[in-house]
Amino acid sequence: MYARTGKPQQVVNVDAHSHSLEPEAFPEPERTGPYPIPSEIETMLTLRPHESEQEHEPVRYKIISNMQVIQHRALVQALEHPSVNLQLVERAGEVLEVSPWQDAGPPLHGASFAIDPYTAAVLVPLADLPGPDAVPALSRLVQSLLGRYDTIALVLEAYSKSKSNVELDPFTPPARKALGAVRRAIALINGSLAREGVRVGIARNVAECAKLVRGVVDVAAQEWDGAWEVWGSREWIGDEEVSEERELSLVPAMNVFASITILAQTTIDELLIQSPEERSALFAPSIGAVRIAALNEAIEQGRERVEQMDGVE
Repeated sequence: MYARTGKPQQVVNVDAHSHSLEPEAFPEPERTGPYPIPSEIETMLTLRPHESEQEHEPVRYKIISNMQVIQHRALVQALEHPSVNLQLVERAGEVLEVSPWQDAGPPLHGASFAIDPYTAAVLVPLADLPGPDAVPALSRLVQSLLGRYDTIALVLEAYSKSKSNVELDPFTPPARKALGAVRRAIALINGSLAREGVRVGIARNVAECAKLVRGVVDVAAQEWDGAWEVWGSREWIGDEEVSEERELSLVPAMNVFASITILAQTTIDELLIQSPEERSALFAPSIGAVRIAALNEAIEQGRERVEQMDGVE
């Protein structure tokens, strides 16, 4: 029914008035810098990046790197920048159709960097970890490297290496799930060692990756308790691979840095004619007692095999 005027009354939109009373929504502020690391992931991080000092450049060191690192120009530039001040010496292996970190062959046996005879670093893209069998493969690699080094620094690359202007959040649900599996695997490995043999860090860009690697170098230098020459100018590390380097690095418990260190002090022929006691006295201070003991055992076993073959003839 209409009102007494005979005219239809104006219809009031109650919903429209109620909405107008709500505060106006403002757009969220734009994010600056890399995506934050989720709090549940931060608890697993034990690597700390190098903090550069404006007044002083860090001491320049040579470290061994694999071919894949050398091909990543942006990372090489960041590592060799005066604020990080590392000099990379390449040792290339065979080119395989697998992710670089899954190549466990010589000379680096899956490591991205050989820092000294005790320490290696591995770079692994975070985007690889949600893949099938990726975390178990990473666990196997780390355990294999611990047979050659005392400490493994695992740097997870949470950034894209492409030149796209679009930056996506690397900490997706699948990535977080994979990181949880990595955390459990590392906890088991360190628990079995009864020490922190594996240290983990996350880099959200190339600059952070370079600072983390430099942080690994700094800690390794601080913890070194062997011959001082190993952490000197390292002029004895040549740019070209010596033919016997790879052969020595294949010995169980040995690694490419230990091989280079030995061959900088002697020849392979002199090494073979020395007694186990002489080798231990000469090289244990620079590569460690465990590695020289393994090398002594391998040399003696090889000598026994040769003698047995001579006896058969």
